[in-house]
Amino acid sequence: MHLLLLNLEDLLLCLWCGTLKREVSNTDAWEWVKLVGSTWEDHGKTVANTTQYFPSSFQRPPRNPAEKLSSGYKATEYYLYVFGLGPGLFRTILDAEYWQNFCQLTSGVCILLQWSITGGQIQNAQRLLVNFAEGYENLYYQRREDRLHFCRPCVHTVGAHAVSEIIRLGPGAYSTQFAMERTIGDLGQEVKQPSNPFANLAQRALRRAQVNALKIILPEVDSDTGYTLPKGAIDLGEGRVLLRPRERKLYQAEFKEGDLLMNQFGSSYVRRWGRFRLPNGQIARSLYIEQEIFKKRKPRNTWNVKIKSNGITEFGEVWYYFITTDKEVFAMVSVYGRPDPDLLCQSSNALWACKYLSSQNLHVVPVARLQSVVSMQPLPIFPHEQEGQWFVVQKPGIDNALITGHEDNMDVI
Repeated sequence: MHLLLLNLEDLLLCLWCGTLKREVSNTDAWEWVKLVGSTWEDHGKTVANTTQYFPSSFQRPPRNPAEKLSSGYKATEYYLYVFGLGPGLFRTILDAEYWQNFCQLTSGVCILLQWSITGGQIQNAQRLLVNFAEGYENLYYQRREDRLHFCRPCVHTVGAHAVSEIIRLGPGAYSTQFAMERTIGDLGQEVKQPSNPFANLAQRALRRAQVNALKIILPEVDSDTGYTLPKGAIDLGEGRVLLRPRERKLYQAEFKEGDLLMNQFGSSYVRRWGRFRLPNGQIARSLYIEQEIFKKRKPRNTWNVKIKSNGITEFGEVWYYFITTDKEVFAMVSVYGRPDPDLLCQSSNALWACKYLSSQNLHVVPVARLQSVVSMQPLPIFPHEQEGQWFVVQKPGIDNALITGHEDNMDVI
């Protein structure tokens, strides 16, 4: 956890902010120092403004780093800030060679944090991380004695040993310290007696282990398994649940939306549903329900989803869910355009930037193809580029999020 979610981020930010120790003999200007002065302050405000685009299932979005970086910044904040938002936000701040080197690290780290990794992904991660480590030394260290302290152990570890340890021990998500720290926090909250705290903690841990063993031996005594469906919800099986609110009257779709429904189902009338629970525990909302909430407050955007169909990955904005006369459940989705191939190549697949097409690219998608809820962030651009592009930020480890115990509350509309 500390290697990938704290140490690397701290090193890179110290370099880009110019806060690393400078030897007396090192009087050269550091061309990679960009996050200073008004640029750092503006960048911090940009990061703070990204909160509205992060789904609620991402737990803790990054705070303004210019104000809060030294005030208990959490590991999840570091990850979402540097490796989540970084490929998009740092592109217009860092010089191209430094940004591309950083993107190699980002792509490699994202692979290492998966719960399931293929042999091809392992080879790709090895190539990316070795290239990052070599590029880092050439760009920053430059084999100068007065910059030797730039080469912290985390750079060597991630470049030379991370992949081999994944092969030996399995994906890093299974050995992360998050589970241990959460367990310590849970058990610590149960200790009520101030005397002999460590003896009490040991007894709480022993009792927890005994209870867990009983639940495994006798699953019928475990009252925590499964979930209780809210009123009006429809269980679709395999962890998928269609959730209210549901429109009372039939909705008549018009224009391209209506033509799409008419061509596929022979009618442009549907009853819209507002929410859908995914097998990973996330709840994907929709524009239908969020537009009503916008009249009262400004919610965090939770209607962008990852779609996988026939091996092709796409991202889309859910307008609403509906049930056909055959009792099949679909989502009306405005699919984003394909990613910019130049940015995808230059970033080593770390930056998926695409255009929002609204009704121009509407699709009726079976809910079984919805993989996860994602964050779509507005992409900062250079003066010569066109506006209107968005880039994807995915939650780490979301391919098996239920193992961590985090899932959205189905009762909260």
